[in-house]
Amino acid sequence: MAFRKKFCESLAELQQDLDEHPTFYNRDRAYKDYRTKSRTPYQALLDGVKETIQAEAA
Repeated sequence: MAFRKKFCESLAELQQDLDEHPTFYNRDRAYKDYRTKSRTPYQALLDGVKETIQAEAA
């Protein structure tokens, strides 16, 4: 497991990386969890919203 993948040379560069991390963590990285079924948390959320809308329409 890598502790650091990148060394930042300025606070601005560090802030940019910190700002981008939630997007990677929630939208780009697939989880290996039985609840998310290898989907990203964002995709699992969207699928859940669709299922709720379909259930309410039925």
